[in-house]
Amino acid sequence: AFLLFRMTHGRGALLKLMPFHPRVLVALGLFVAAATAVAPMLYGEPPLRSLVIDEFPIGFGQSIHFASAVFFDAGVLMVVVGVSVGMVQRLNEELDAPPPPESPEDGVSSGDGQATSEGGAG
Repeated sequence: AFLLFRMTHGRGALLKLMPFHPRVLVALGLFVAAATAVAPMLYGEPPLRSLVIDEFPIGFGQSIHFASAVFFDAGVLMVVVGVSVGMVQRLNEELDAPPPPESPEDGVSSGDGQATSEGGAG
């Protein structure tokens, strides 16, 4: 979705959509996922144990079924989105950068279609 957004609206719009570096989102996602994985160990449970609340009140007399695995999933989602946006931004930098100038000293081309070499045949 971010790649399509960048293609239709341009690079500036993508930077406005996510005004911070994608590494921040990756780090935050890793922290949330790791904290969710380790939190049950504080209560003597094995790691990654999900806490399920059958009647989680949301207000107005309503309640929902809630599992703590939602936080782990949200952390993984943040990591995936951060890595994806980082890749799109890196590709944008590659596409927007001017091509490097070719120099005849590299031995690639001499301008007349012949490769140059140092110390020719004698």
